[in-house]
Amino acid sequence: MPWTVLGLTFAAGQNPYAALFLLAVLARSEDVEFSLQSPFTFLSHTVTIGVLFVLAGAQVFADKHPRWGRHEAVVSAITRPLCAVVIVLSLLGTAAAGVWLWLAVAVVIALCSHVSRVAMRRQLASRMSGMGYLMASLLLDSAALVGGLLAILVPIVGAVLGLLMLGGAAALSFRWRFTTRASQGTES
Repeated sequence: MPWTVLGLTFAAGQNPYAALFLLAVLARSEDVEFSLQSPFTFLSHTVTIGVLFVLAGAQVFADKHPRWGRHEAVVSAITRPLCAVVIVLSLLGTAAAGVWLWLAVAVVIALCSHVSRVAMRRQLASRMSGMGYLMASLLLDSAALVGGLLAILVPIVGAVLGLLMLGGAAALSFRWRFTTRASQGTES
């Protein structure tokens, strides 16, 4: 279960409602061997799954919209860690040993995943024009869905893939920022 938590908190940093939607749908499935802890069993209710589906779609749209993208990034700095907390508590429960440590790790992973996503998108926006930015953003959302799905179905693979993607995104963003500043310094 800890690997599932790590993988899903990475996915929550990319698209929080999609991570919760995956968790809720698969918790309801007969083929997956985990159950949601009380009081979070409501996540697998049909109405909750529908609401999460709508929220995931709205978040994807707001994320891609030029005017709403900046506001969505600010709001998501709050919602993504909250979704990560819900993921931890729904999988491990409130009475689990070390739950506070897991909550702290989940919040850090979700925030780091969110910050690296925002930084990469800013870099891509300055380097690409037109559809390139949109395609890169859709690729990040797809990676979150695949990472979240793997975190549930093949937990260790999903967690390792999520952490590798997080590290790669942070390194790439840092490299782009460093090379952009270096090239601006040589031009002036």
